[in-house]
Amino acid sequence: MKRTAWTRVLGDRLAAFARSRSAPGRPLSIKIRVQSGCYERSCCSNAHRIIDQYRNAVSIEDAEYVEHESGPEILVWLAVGTAGLSLAKSIVDLICVVIKARSEGATLGDKHREPLELIVRDVDETGEPREERILKFHSDDPVNPEVIGAFLDKALTKLSRSPELRSRKKNRESKD
Repeated sequence: MKRTAWTRVLGDRLAAFARSRSAPGRPLSIKIRVQSGCYERSCCSNAHRIIDQYRNAVSIEDAEYVEHESGPEILVWLAVGTAGLSLAKSIVDLICVVIKARSEGATLGDKHREPLELIVRDVDETGEPREERILKFHSDDPVNPEVIGAFLDKALTKLSRSPELRSRKKNRESKD
């Protein structure tokens, strides 16, 4: 991915999120991006009400929910000791709620029902942004947490093949 002002903002956002964590690990951005239109509260108030109800009812650790016009972003702290590089069920469930809320909100009168794309992003040790586009969802597509979780795990594995994570893992193993 080419470095631009936007990718510097992503890098800064992930770095700030990382500074707020004390456990060893790395930050990830999970973006649920609209293909066109927007996902703002003013256009998708019903969807945001559904998301807010869920977020108020469930406590999600090591994550931060960020609203953007282009769709929500979930900043996630992936602990170094995480076995198998998988995300917590609560994160996958939140992603599912956001995706389902888009179509449910449209059914309730929201202006937009354009497809959403699920993307995992991070920044490598040189500051280069990377992203894995995982799945695209149309408003009538089924949202299956097991399928989404499996695709997220695959993307995490691919991103973990970076020299940065391999060297961190090697250093951790040499200290054991």
